[in-house]
Amino acid sequence: KGISMGVYINPYIEEIPVHLRSGRRYLFSEAKKGKFFVKTRVDGGNHSNGSSIIKKKSSKQQRNFNDDDNTIYPISNEGDTQVGLIDLTNRNACQWYKQVVQSEVFEYAGASFYMADMGETAPILGAYHRPDVNGLSHHNAYSDDWARVNREAIKEAGRDGDSFFIVKAGYGRTPKYAGTTCLGDYVTNLKKRKDGGLQSVLNGIVNGGFSGFTYGHCAISVAVPRTVNSLDNRTKEMMCRWMEMNAFTALFRTHDGETPDETVSGYGDKYLLKALARWSTVYATLAEYRIRIFNEASFRGYPVVRHPVLHFPSDEQFMTEDAFSFMLGDSIYIAPIMKCGVVKTKTYIPAGRWIHLWSDSVYDIYGDTGSCVEVQAPLGEPPVFYKQCEELNLVVSKLKQKGIICLEKTPPKPKRFSLLKK
Repeated sequence: KGISMGVYINPYIEEIPVHLRSGRRYLFSEAKKGKFFVKTRVDGGNHSNGSSIIKKKSSKQQRNFNDDDNTIYPISNEGDTQVGLIDLTNRNACQWYKQVVQSEVFEYAGASFYMADMGETAPILGAYHRPDVNGLSHHNAYSDDWARVNREAIKEAGRDGDSFFIVKAGYGRTPKYAGTTCLGDYVTNLKKRKDGGLQSVLNGIVNGGFSGFTYGHCAISVAVPRTVNSLDNRTKEMMCRWMEMNAFTALFRTHDGETPDETVSGYGDKYLLKALARWSTVYATLAEYRIRIFNEASFRGYPVVRHPVLHFPSDEQFMTEDAFSFMLGDSIYIAPIMKCGVVKTKTYIPAGRWIHLWSDSVYDIYGDTGSCVEVQAPLGEPPVFYKQCEELNLVVSKLKQKGIICLEKTPPKPKRFSLLKK
């Protein structure tokens, strides 16, 4: 009860060996007969993997392929199995694929959401159905069409409002169609931006918000490569810090690594499961507040996760190259911990009245700019501040009832700080 099924799809369809086809819908055959795949060009050139493109004569050179030919653009050279990419410039292919999503994802699998992956891999040297489309110009636009097809599949199935999909690739029109966007799959670490750590994730989410990707998030990896061999305390701490940040984004989602057989999973660790339960509860408790922010994203284009400069444009502290904090909507301010071993930290908070989530301490900061304050930030209590309002007072009350805030029998007396800027 209360659990929804999620699945994974992408625009590639693989040929199934004969002995595995019994009793299953054979999508590859359907797509091939319908000529729904991206085809091989007839004007020569090279594949991205270095193999030669087959040259053929054609009476319709302007389209780069012969309508009578059904040569599928070779996606993989491994083995004899063929893999085809759905040509989304073909309206019939789009209609067919939408029917596949409706029948296989919603009806057969009973899914309520799904990852619509691989929208970024349209071949530059492929031949497409529309005569005015070439691979170079369509490579980026393919992710727009991929998001559009999935949005239409949901709408035409009558599932608008109770289902959504996630994409990891986007272009100019993707935010118009996509349910939510993901930055991709990261190996959990707290390293600097250039190493693909938590800093790069935060930069990506807030920068995506500036570009119209209003529902940005990143999955939390709860697995480490087997070369690491074990889940040591440092690794667990990094995973928990990622959970802390993602609980205040558009979507709280975990990922078990690209290749589960080559990773050590954290799902069997009691400490990580407790942390996952804790931050799942925080995320769920923020649901009503997040709904208002989602409405702002839908009707006004405001990002769910916002760079503080959107609300404090005159504060030069927020003009740094790397974002060190973010806001969930207009009333919650988060400064995620990006180092191991932190139990206390100095955090910059903008001007205004802010309440520390974990201690109820009130910070009144006057003037046009903010100030640094020192707060306790042990694992499980990242620097989070909120503006007092009815909806967040209710959230805090629920978190206290659930034991997330003030776990001590006698909570410490709230403190009040007043910082007057000259």
